[in-house]
Amino acid sequence: METIEALMMIGIYNFARKKFDAAEYYLLKAIFLAKFAYSECYPEVMVMHMNLSTVYEAEKKFTDAIMSLFMALNISIKVYGNNHLHTAIIFSALASLHYDIPDIEQAIRYQQRSISILEELLGSEDERVVEAKNICEGYRNIQNSKKIREVHEK
Repeated sequence: METIEALMMIGIYNFARKKFDAAEYYLLKAIFLAKFAYSECYPEVMVMHMNLSTVYEAEKKFTDAIMSLFMALNISIKVYGNNHLHTAIIFSALASLHYDIPDIEQAIRYQQRSISILEELLGSEDERVVEAKNICEGYRNIQNSKKIREVHEK
């Protein structure tokens, strides 16, 4: 376990130094070893995939970033279930990534999925739910402003 954690930390360290190739290498190595030593559904593998997604996003490798988040989502659902905080966080990360692409419609769908999980777990008054709703509303405002611009350009 210590070797796997060390590889993950080296990956994160290289990400912080903007050495994305090295970050990707060490995170992939940590993922491989964790899957080999423990299992594909080892919870830390989920976190490693989320970290790897961040590396890919910084490199503008959006397809790889999305795939890495889907791997994390798959693990989260297998380990924790559909309605768990980790699952909601990954849906929100997918929303944010789709916002960056930009695919606002998909960002809204993923953010809404995150909100529904958070509301079920925390209640609609929880500040994290309110913040998630505010983010979704921001996505909707961007989507609406694009539609308005398209109408005016015609």
